[in-house]
Amino acid sequence: ADGAWRCHGALLFDAPDALAVFFATPATARPDTRAAYASLPVPLVFEIGRTELTMAELADVVGGDIIAIERWRAHEQNLLCVARVPAAPAWEITGRPSGNRLTVERIREMPLEPTRTDTPPATAQDASPDDAPRSLDALAVDLRFELPPTSIPLGELGALQPGAVIELQQGINQSVIHLVANGMLIGTGHLIAVGQKLGVRVATLTQPTPRER
Repeated sequence: ADGAWRCHGALLFDAPDALAVFFATPATARPDTRAAYASLPVPLVFEIGRTELTMAELADVVGGDIIAIERWRAHEQNLLCVARVPAAPAWEITGRPSGNRLTVERIREMPLEPTRTDTPPATAQDASPDDAPRSLDALAVDLRFELPPTSIPLGELGALQPGAVIELQQGINQSVIHLVANGMLIGTGHLIAVGQKLGVRVATLTQPTPRER
């Protein structure tokens, strides 16, 4: 080991880019997407709650009726609203409305839903033996009660934390509530409270446009 010797040297290439054959050049840094589109509005729709009706029950609803909200969230007697941000995975933003402001209580990622592949394809034997129309009166309809859509800039959404405040168009007690059946807006109403229960008094109903034949 004492007799070991070392030698230092250097390589000189005739071509200036010879090293590029062995060492890749670093990739050009991509611009920060959030910075480039910081002002891009991201729509948010806060849901107050939902109710399941049959098709027959929904067809009987008229202006002035009160529809009870069967499923809604609360914390320490405060109503909570939930908005979902479409992403992979999706975000769920839970907020507490007060006046025309909503204070963010929680932000969490939603678990990815597994893709179902075990549903057998329909066969000729599954079809009805006749062409008689099926009764759809008992068909379940998912009715959601939503605040009017709002939006938040992409830059603010990326930095959103519990305790942040989101401005609403109106206070929740004065706000128009959207009635959304199976994803389609069918009317509007106003939030009311009866004891410990919540409901929406129907103000307007929009009949679906008949499909062109």
